[in-house]
Amino acid sequence: MKKTNVLAVLVAGTGAIFMGIVPSAAAVPDLASCVGEWQGHERNLVILQTGSGHVTYANLMACPSCSEAEAPEATVDFTLTSVSNDVANGRVDASSDEKNAAVGSDVTARLAAGSPSGQVLQVSMGRMSQFFCNKTSVGQCGA
Repeated sequence: MKKTNVLAVLVAGTGAIFMGIVPSAAAVPDLASCVGEWQGHERNLVILQTGSGHVTYANLMACPSCSEAEAPEATVDFTLTSVSNDVANGRVDASSDEKNAAVGSDVTARLAAGSPSGQVLQVSMGRMSQFFCNKTSVGQCGA
């Protein structure tokens, strides 16, 4: 019998809940330091130990005259499949913003020292490169 997990994602501030059944996957070795919830100004990121990731952000390209708070939300799902020299690598699986992060685009996630303390995560995918903070670096990423 194949083990499955139920995945539920609540997107903060939207009242939207997405649910699905996903097959259990093995953990990606050496990914632990990237796993968790990360934030930045008008953007959120979650990375699971399996390498699955989900990012939401204000899509200013879809509404150039909007403020970040008013811009439509973009979402990108990706999978990190390997870690080498402290850099996790993978590909975009789904995107509501094909101009910036097309399906199949490379994804890299690299930890860096926060200033004055903690860690930040630099995530690059497609035409985007953004920093995200966790509980060790609150306030350093515009959150």
